[in-house]
Amino acid sequence: MQVSAEVAESRPCWFVGAYYGGGGGGDQTAKFLEAGIWENGYRDRYLEEVKSIHPGDRIAIKASYTRKRDLLFDNRGHMVSVMAIKAIGTVKQNLGDGRHLNVDWTRVDPPREWYFYTDRHTVWKVQPGGRWGNDELIRFTFEGQRQNIDYFRNQPFWRGRYGDDAIDDDPRFKW
Repeated sequence: MQVSAEVAESRPCWFVGAYYGGGGGGDQTAKFLEAGIWENGYRDRYLEEVKSIHPGDRIAIKASYTRKRDLLFDNRGHMVSVMAIKAIGTVKQNLGDGRHLNVDWTRVDPPREWYFYTDRHTVWKVQPGGRWGNDELIRFTFEGQRQNIDYFRNQPFWRGRYGDDAIDDDPRFKW
């Protein structure tokens, strides 16, 4: 289904997980890509969010984690929040049950890694033009643009730990 650029730019983008823990089968990415689907692994969470997804909405399978080594920048030995984009797609159909979508997927191989501005929830709604960082994340994910890592690491929240003028003993990161 083709959606006009204007509509695509006004609708939210969805970043979704594909890992079913607790004996639920592990990483479902291959299954989702092969079947052209995405399934919410919860029966009691994210139902309203999934119901609000429209055909034509852009969607990405993500994996969120932290890393301390092998980064593209000097992390000064600190853990960094990372989100791997494993597949991107367009929603073809929402079955309306809060759990099942039909999706036209494209695998991202190798997965592309995005740093700092991440989310660990299974369903993350990212509105274009909304919160700070959203447009950059959307362009990175769906248009293949590079992340301006220097910009992000020098933002107020991360500057004390990762920025050009980082303080080794920033009190906000005593955990």
